Amino acid sequence: MTTPPYEPSPKFISTMRAKLFAAFGSALLVLVVVWVGIQAIDRAELAQSWVDHGVRVRSRVRDVIEALLEAQVAQTSYLALGNTYPLEDAHSVRDRATQALAALDRLTADNREQNAKIRSISNILAENLDELEESLRLAEAGKRIEMLDFVRKHQDRVAFRKLRGALDDVRDREARLIVDRRAIAQDRTQTTRVLLLVGGSLAFILATFVIVRIRASFREIESAHATIAEQAEQLSERTTQLERSVKELDQFAYVASHDLKAPLRAIASLASWISEDAGDRLDEEGQEHLRLMISRVERMDALVSGILAYSRAGRAALEVVEIDVEALLHEVIELLSPPEGMTVAIEGELAPIRAPRVPLQQVWMNLLSNAIKHGKKDGGRVVAGARPGAEGPIYFVRDDGPGIDPQFHERIFALFQTLEARDRVEGTGIGLAVVKKLVEQQGGRVWVESELGKGTTFLFTFPSAPASAPGGTPPKRRRNPFLTLTGARSARQPD
Repeated sequence: MTTPPYEPSPKFISTMRAKLFAAFGSALLVLVVVWVGIQAIDRAELAQSWVDHGVRVRSRVRDVIEALLEAQVAQTSYLALGNTYPLEDAHSVRDRATQALAALDRLTADNREQNAKIRSISNILAENLDELEESLRLAEAGKRIEMLDFVRKHQDRVAFRKLRGALDDVRDREARLIVDRRAIAQDRTQTTRVLLLVGGSLAFILATFVIVRIRASFREIESAHATIAEQAEQLSERTTQLERSVKELDQFAYVASHDLKAPLRAIASLASWISEDAGDRLDEEGQEHLRLMISRVERMDALVSGILAYSRAGRAALEVVEIDVEALLHEVIELLSPPEGMTVAIEGELAPIRAPRVPLQQVWMNLLSNAIKHGKKDGGRVVAGARPGAEGPIYFVRDDGPGIDPQFHERIFALFQTLEARDRVEGTGIGLAVVKKLVEQQGGRVWVESELGKGTTFLFTFPSAPASAPGGTPPKRRRNPFLTLTGARSARQPD
């Protein structure tokens, strides 16, 4: 018995699809949260870098102011007290101030207004540094009076205050920028926290939902497995019972056929003895009754044999072998011994196949015997052969009998079905049923093409099993397309 393939219900499919979408959505949400978090962190880091940038600008401004103050302290200390040691540190003022202004020029390149102020400060500072160098040169030469006159002549307090004011303005503006940028950085950091918290919470909720649903599915699957196991056990028990019933039925069929055939043979023998011993003393009606009795006994014997054959058809384990279909067809025709005056021809290419031999032989025998029985008795022609099909060869048996009405094309394959009265045609109605059963058990199909008065063609497919050896299927034999058997003799017809 073949177990039908498992097909999940539409509800199960839709449920699993929803769970898969939820799992995919959860993973996608996690990715989105991670991406948004990374973007927010990048923006926060950018804002913080601008804060650090402003701090560096203020630091450089402080360096310039400290350098200027150190220069003033050195000048005042020397002029007021005559101290010369501050003059040693004053020599590095120009280098430090110049380096700080160059750094400020680079740092404020992105701010056009600040950069313009820095360059203006650089020009003013260059003049002050030149005057500082000259005063230091006079001080180092010990010309204190000349230095004092030089300082009085060139020192401009207003210019220095403007320079200091410009530097303070740059520093204050950077301080305001730092405050704004810190606020932006803090806002972006807070936004990042909120996004990560909300996204993480949603991802957690969705993941929890998916896990709960998947666990519920696992429980359903476990329950289904338990149900399937229980049903499998019940099926196994029923299969065992069925096998036992089949064996009992086989035994019953054998015993019944034997018990039925024994009295039939006795009746046939008795009728034969009566015909031999008292045939001359019986009138014509008595002899007809005797012949009718013998005919009915033979039909009953054939019916019992047919029932037994149908019950056993296809149940035996048969070996798959290489079959020369053409040679097999010859053997079947020889066994049937067509009557004189009837021609049985073979048409088409009958390539070898791999299949059980006995079922194919039985199919050919039943179809050919049916065609011989229903074909024209005098000058009749039966044709057996094969023609190409989409999935392999299509075998056929064609006769020139009275044909079959299309409305009976399905009925003829049923058990005990005949289209003519049993008194007119000797038949059990089992042969075609056996053909259908054997063909379908091998994975093929059988059908009929016929119209009243135009003969009948039975067609069937018989799939070939895959080759078990590397050599595959042997090459086809070349032969003439028509081979005719007339009566019990065979002969080749000209092409």
